[in-house]
Amino acid sequence: MKVLYSQRTMEQASYSKFKRFDLSMLALFMAIPLLYLGMALISLFSPAPLGIKNSH
Repeated sequence: MKVLYSQRTMEQASYSKFKRFDLSMLALFMAIPLLYLGMALISLFSPAPLGIKNSH
C-alpha cells in the first residue's frame, strides 16, 4: 500500500508540474496574438503607419 501511495503522489506531482508548464505555454500562445493585435492597433492609430499611406 505504501508503494502505491508514493507512486500516486509522484504521479500527482508530475501532473501538477505538467499543468504549470501547460499554463505557461498557454500564456505564451495567448501573448503572441495579443502582441500582434497591439502592433496592428498601434499601426492603425499612429499618424504614419509603416508602409501604409494615409487617406488624407
